[in-house]
Amino acid sequence: MKFVRSIYFILFCLILSSCKIMNKADWIFYDGNIYTVNDSFEKVEAIVIKDDKIVDVGDSDTLLKRWNSKEKINLKGFTIIPGIIDAHCHLISYSTEMEPIDLTGVRGVDEMIERIQIYKKQHPDVTFIYGRGWDQNLFPNMQMPNNKLLNIYFPDIPVYLKRVDAHAALANDAALKLANINVDTKVENGIIEVKNEELTGILIDKAMELVESHIPHLPKSAKISSLLKLQEQALSYGITAINEAGINSEDIYLLDSLQSEDKWVLRVFGMLTPNDDNIENILKNGVYKNNKIIVNSVKLYADGALGSRSAYLYEPYSDDHNNRGLLLFDEYNFNYIAELCIKYKYQIATHAIGDAAVGTILDWYSKYLTPENDLRWRIEHSQLVNPMDLDKFNKYKIIPSVQPIHAIEDMEWAPLRLGNRIKYAYSYKNLYLQNNILAIGTDFPVSHLNPYNNFCAAVFRKNISGYPIDGFLAEQALSKTEALKSMTIGGAYANFSENTIGSIEIGKKADFVIINKDIMNVTTPQDLSNTYAIATFIDGIPVFILKGNKLF
Repeated sequence: MKFVRSIYFILFCLILSSCKIMNKADWIFYDGNIYTVNDSFEKVEAIVIKDDKIVDVGDSDTLLKRWNSKEKINLKGFTIIPGIIDAHCHLISYSTEMEPIDLTGVRGVDEMIERIQIYKKQHPDVTFIYGRGWDQNLFPNMQMPNNKLLNIYFPDIPVYLKRVDAHAALANDAALKLANINVDTKVENGIIEVKNEELTGILIDKAMELVESHIPHLPKSAKISSLLKLQEQALSYGITAINEAGINSEDIYLLDSLQSEDKWVLRVFGMLTPNDDNIENILKNGVYKNNKIIVNSVKLYADGALGSRSAYLYEPYSDDHNNRGLLLFDEYNFNYIAELCIKYKYQIATHAIGDAAVGTILDWYSKYLTPENDLRWRIEHSQLVNPMDLDKFNKYKIIPSVQPIHAIEDMEWAPLRLGNRIKYAYSYKNLYLQNNILAIGTDFPVSHLNPYNNFCAAVFRKNISGYPIDGFLAEQALSKTEALKSMTIGGAYANFSENTIGSIEIGKKADFVIINKDIMNVTTPQDLSNTYAIATFIDGIPVFILKGNKLF
């Protein structure tokens, strides 16, 4: 009997011991299809979260035996990927503008007027009309519009309509008068279009600022409402971090205030707009870091856009033989900013779309970047790269930050702009192979915030409907692995954050998303349609959970 009691005592001690051995966690996700996006692109079944970190990854049986968790979620085969990092967007600046009339898809000025009339009926007290999203390449003649009809329908109220790429706008005479623009007005690095000694209303690049300075400011409450609405949209796709491509001190402080109230949860890597106020109050104080708000780069503009023929080219446009576009920045000012950035440990990210703009910036960068550098200076868009310039990305370790969706959006008219040079455009595979690194973003609101449209364009070189059948410049397609890396760890690397986010690895922040489809096993673009987040986690906290889902 004494022997039997001893056996029971030993078993009891073993049970107690085994309970103590089990580690405590907050969440276990198991029986899933989890892409870690680590160096070997390993797939696992389960992950464990404690506090804000990933503390274990592996197979379900092992982790369920090893960990005792408050929450255990059977994924039932659903897919987890790292949180998506949108490497280039304008979420904040878009939210802080006067809410624009959506002109996406209009087929001419007459359709613009129809949408404006609907808006004006809904807002009878409006004193300034602002719209955004038109693209003359959808018009029957594919020509830039003029403001004659706007002047007839809206003779007394300023109307300002920004092109989809935000590098051109159409303003009626009332808006031009408000900005004191006449046929003799000149703007450095901008175009005020005049035909037959009359203003057409078309303003390009820096000329747009003359009218934009008169757009009414949104009240703070409206800014916050818009910001939070867009944040929710981003989270619903599984975006956990963004690069805000042009941010001011006012926006930084607003985000900080929302963050302190637990209303703002997205990670924001801000690219500082280099005006005097931002330089003195932000940049010269060093890298700005407050929890999820990090500002450690400066955004420059080398040129405009292909759609408005203001991207800067080595040779004239194939459909405008007297035009090479605009170089919006000079070397003297670049050197001033570059020296400030090096002194205060800021990164440089330059918008460059045309081949001459890309080549110029690569050469200016090369004066400061040794082959061994780790400054991670970026070129945003890199849409047309001359072959003679391509290897400079590799030589100076420059990061291309691209938006694959632009290739699909531009494919109907870009060959007209570039002629034979089109074969060097949207060359994402070539750019990736330079340093095996890309950062992918949406460029919202120029394109939709949906990152899976970007994934589709990168992998299939088609739109979500499967057009064109053979793909646009299909030889430049990325593999699914390359595309997912560029949307996660590539974006993290481009922001000096690859050791904390961008992949599902032990010790990293628990930023991840459960999605409704296995995007790594799709075979057609249509398979990606209606892809969305079931749940999005940042710092181990569920910041979005889809209503009616079957997991939570």
